[in-house]
Amino acid sequence: MSHRLVARVAETIRFHQLLPSGQERIYLAISGGADSVALLMAFLALGYAEQVTLLHCNFSLRAEESDGDEAFVRSLATTHHLPLYVQRFDTRAYAQSHGGMSLEMAARELRYGWFASLRQEAKSPTLIAVAHNADDQIETLLLNLSMGTGLRGLSGMPYLKREEGIIRPLMDCPRVLVLDYLQSLGQAFREDSTNEDVRYRRNFIRHRLLPTLEELNPSFRSVALRTIDNLRGVEALFLEHIERYRAELLGERGIEIAGILASPSPETLLFELLRPYGFSRDVVLEIASNLREGSAGVRFFAPQYMLIRASQYLELRPRGEEQESFVATLDISTDGRVILPWGGMRPSCLASSLLPPSTSLLPLGDLSFTDEEASLSISPEHSFPPAEVSSELGVGEAVLEWSVELCPQPYQSLLPLPSNEAVFDYEALATTELHIRGRRAGDALYPYGMKGRKLLRRIFIDGKYTHQEREAALVVCREDEILWLVGRLADRRYCLTPRTKTLLRLRLVLPVSPLQ
Repeated sequence: MSHRLVARVAETIRFHQLLPSGQERIYLAISGGADSVALLMAFLALGYAEQVTLLHCNFSLRAEESDGDEAFVRSLATTHHLPLYVQRFDTRAYAQSHGGMSLEMAARELRYGWFASLRQEAKSPTLIAVAHNADDQIETLLLNLSMGTGLRGLSGMPYLKREEGIIRPLMDCPRVLVLDYLQSLGQAFREDSTNEDVRYRRNFIRHRLLPTLEELNPSFRSVALRTIDNLRGVEALFLEHIERYRAELLGERGIEIAGILASPSPETLLFELLRPYGFSRDVVLEIASNLREGSAGVRFFAPQYMLIRASQYLELRPRGEEQESFVATLDISTDGRVILPWGGMRPSCLASSLLPPSTSLLPLGDLSFTDEEASLSISPEHSFPPAEVSSELGVGEAVLEWSVELCPQPYQSLLPLPSNEAVFDYEALATTELHIRGRRAGDALYPYGMKGRKLLRRIFIDGKYTHQEREAALVVCREDEILWLVGRLADRRYCLTPRTKTLLRLRLVLPVSPLQ
């Protein structure tokens, strides 16, 4: 007699049409844990052995334990005569190189990136089967709720992600059913020791939060799953309504502003209309605010698109290559200058680059710090002193000048630095070549007044910079090290010290103050 889990997997595949033809190639993601092993056994019991290829990711996070998982999966593949692909990742290095993201997020990106590449290379229709179960669905709901989410986050993980070819045949099976099935088969599986570590958010929900909610309501798991089903139905109706709005308001000239403002929730409608074009929720909120109180001519940016506020329409355009890819090389072995695109970034005090970390307290325009407080205060309203206007400059352009100079003694005599300048120890830089470019995801520097590094994203958030200001930002780099967020903040790693003999001075010249 077939086990209840096998019957549920079969019904899930049928009801949600996860294998439309029944002949698709199935790449089954297998960690060696209970869920993925149970899914494999269910597929074998249902007669899919000829279609299954196993995929195993070794994230190199648990040393010998990770290698043990890989050996176990290899043994399974051999026992059942299944093809197997194994991919090893340096997950920690990937996380560090991407702005210090969490290991969980790094592993997820690596995993699904590999899956996508394999599917793209496949010569026949191929789906990726992952082993999320019903308990995972509940944990995802609570995780999304804890971080803030919308209707999609509350609707849980879909059974099928058509664009990515991801299917979840185990979604209707709770964890207890998974374990019962494996016990009935006498089938071994691997236990991940980190599953007990409540420092991970999902583990905290599993071991701490869910038991508490079950004390409140012993039927919480079934109630939560029913709620997810209800919300999934609401989501389907909501998205159908959004498509009607899209057909009504989105035309050749763009998005009709009057129709947006007449809707019950302009922010929500805008987000749904602009979501396919990559606009974030924060940018959408800025757009909505501009529609109510702003004026025409303002531009908003997504990675691939630009939105221009006109009088009656929001005009959507692909971003030009020149706007996305500004890069210049600075030969600092000799004095020089370069013309920059400038999009209205508010300037502020840049003098932090001058001081060594040991300085106790020095007010520098609008920037001050103490080692004890580890505080950073930057005024967004600080403006440049008057600058000469160059006839070379076009509208929206600026000049970055640099020079190498003897360092005065004591070096504190340079204070106060003009707000549009930054200085660095030239010898300490140990290079004659710097680069200036637009900001990238994960960019960070080491500002004064705080320990360690700070992401530019956080600097912008804490400084309440607009989306246009963030898009206009440029950084000066030494290889991959950011020295200066131009017009805003300098890095402390190459500051002047009593031993400095020669300094590099950077000076930004704007033809017209961006505040005017």
